[in-house]
Amino acid sequence: NRETLNSFVTWITNLRSTAGIYSSLIDSRVEPMILANRAPSHSLRLNVQSRIWRLLSRHANSDPSWQNCEELKNKLSQLEEESEKLNLCPDIFESHCSPQVALSAEQNSKIFDKDKKILNKEEFDKVLHYLLAVSQQYKLGADELNLLKRLTEFMLTKLEINSTDENLVCLDFVSVIAAVNRSTQVSEDIAKMLTSISPKIKEQQVGLLIVIVFQTAAVFKDREKWFKWLQETLASIAAQLPNGVLSTYLQFLLQIDYVLPASSRFHARAKSIASAGARI
Repeated sequence: NRETLNSFVTWITNLRSTAGIYSSLIDSRVEPMILANRAPSHSLRLNVQSRIWRLLSRHANSDPSWQNCEELKNKLSQLEEESEKLNLCPDIFESHCSPQVALSAEQNSKIFDKDKKILNKEEFDKVLHYLLAVSQQYKLGADELNLLKRLTEFMLTKLEINSTDENLVCLDFVSVIAAVNRSTQVSEDIAKMLTSISPKIKEQQVGLLIVIVFQTAAVFKDREKWFKWLQETLASIAAQLPNGVLSTYLQFLLQIDYVLPASSRFHARAKSIASAGARI
């Protein structure tokens, strides 16, 4: 009925509020399949196609009832050239658990060079998007995580050259990869980069900045380590932000109050710094 529909719409809207988004990101400490949970419509389409593709591959030659699916098979055969894309797209139907299966050596050797040197932006982007896709479907091994570390080292050398928008977009992707693989080493690099670019942050970039902080914090499953990392990182950022941005930063931090009890407010120190700076 109309009343139920209105209640449902209100519930969905509240989930997409700033406080609702923060609540989901705080929960990602338990299960950090972040990208799969925020998949856009084209990812949903790819996931459905991928599932049908797997069913056809499994049953088409052995089950007679599938022999009449010629039209479907013809349609999906057009996607054969995109099979890698289908296999690597985030599986939003399995977003309740992180990948446990490693990428096979054969799969890896086709598209991954473990000794790859990151020498320019083109190589950086290619490796970044590869790791982003693979990390949502497979558990990354030591070679892939070493490559991720080299990505962050490359980023550290380019922070002053790239625009703040470019840096934030890259950090958004890197934080997702780090979180799914619980890479605490990379989380420290991200914290350094966030603090380094904070003096250049504009008001319209503050929202993404805080989202990246939450995504990165998901590398820590242990609550005490998670709490301490968030507390220190949010406070370090507050100390570096321009005074004109601190009031906006404070407003975003206040949204966290709606989803956390007073005893769990890791952002209290950052709020104090932002409040003092905003009054100057």
